[in-house]
Amino acid sequence: MKKNKLNIIFFVVLSLLVCSVTEEASIYAKSVSLRCKAVKIVLGKTKTIEIKGANKKQLKKAKWSVKSGKKCIKIKVSKSKASIKVTGRKTGKAKILCKVAGKKLVCKITVKTAKSKSIKPAVTATTPVNKATPVPVATLAPTPQATIMPVESERPTHIPTEDKLMAEPAKCTELPRMDENGCAIERAEGYDAYYFYGTNVLRFDIETLTYSSVIDVPEDAINQFDVSEKQNKSVIAWYTDRDDNNKYEMTIAQTGGVIANEDSSYLCCGLSDVRGFENLYTEKMKNLTRAFYQFIPAKNGDVMLDLGDNFDTSSVEVFDRMFERVGSIMQDFKIRLGKKFDVRSAKSAEWICYYGPYNHIDRFIAPNREVADWFLKNQLSYSVVVEA
Repeated sequence: MKKNKLNIIFFVVLSLLVCSVTEEASIYAKSVSLRCKAVKIVLGKTKTIEIKGANKKQLKKAKWSVKSGKKCIKIKVSKSKASIKVTGRKTGKAKILCKVAGKKLVCKITVKTAKSKSIKPAVTATTPVNKATPVPVATLAPTPQATIMPVESERPTHIPTEDKLMAEPAKCTELPRMDENGCAIERAEGYDAYYFYGTNVLRFDIETLTYSSVIDVPEDAINQFDVSEKQNKSVIAWYTDRDDNNKYEMTIAQTGGVIANEDSSYLCCGLSDVRGFENLYTEKMKNLTRAFYQFIPAKNGDVMLDLGDNFDTSSVEVFDRMFERVGSIMQDFKIRLGKKFDVRSAKSAEWICYYGPYNHIDRFIAPNREVADWFLKNQLSYSVVVEA
């Protein structure tokens, strides 16, 4: 009988201890939370989000992730996993998810642009003064002034310098073999994969290329390299992957604008989106062989490659295969040559628009009749119109 009583007492005490521990753990888990459930971040700025109420063991197993809005923010988890730093990359909304102590904690992020503070003019109190009503005076009708028409602003002339972008070495994953006519024998898929200025970055992996007049390498740059002809760091390139899609945002920058090399062959080959042509000084170019070779736009629908009004080709002598294998049969693709596209120095334009079975250009838009007639003479595949 005594033995049964002792067993009963033992089980009662054990049950109480288990309940106490379970209740304590439950209470402790409930106390684990994020210090903020919603955060507003100014574009380019950083804020810290912390976990509160968790012990070291729980923090060790904590997992942080971006639940939505990956393009809007960038996160960096601390070594202890007790907090993260969130940086605003693009205006919009996002959500941070933290799994800790068996709980799923969410923090809403809003990325916004900084508000400019407007200064209100100071208002001074004045004592009203009784003024005599002025007597109307006859006035002469104003002399009509000539209307001044706005003048289109020209971009600044680049400061004279010998520094310029290196010539494109056209390094390829598999150097093309040549046939009896000197044309490249393509690989089975019909395309060559070229590297970017001799680096280990494939041009097909670049989703945007931007020419810039300011060398300002961002903190999130994956890598940077010297692409100046003299290798004196006067022209720098860098790339990022801000949308985490293994496709890169590439930038080429030179103070005051990028000066293109005389040999600009393969300049924009293998790309799908080029921006900042206004920051590219092309007056010295002489060779544009395959400059836009395999330029296949990534967007759908009506797409245009616009060289802008500063793409000066007045010194270019060789236009061979400049637009070879450009465009796509899936898109209505146009090419605008711009106001400074000039062909008066041209000596060669062999297969300037040679196309493959998967390429199509809807039309070329020329700046004048001279350029339009020259294009029609050197290619028989596409229509050419003169810009209105």
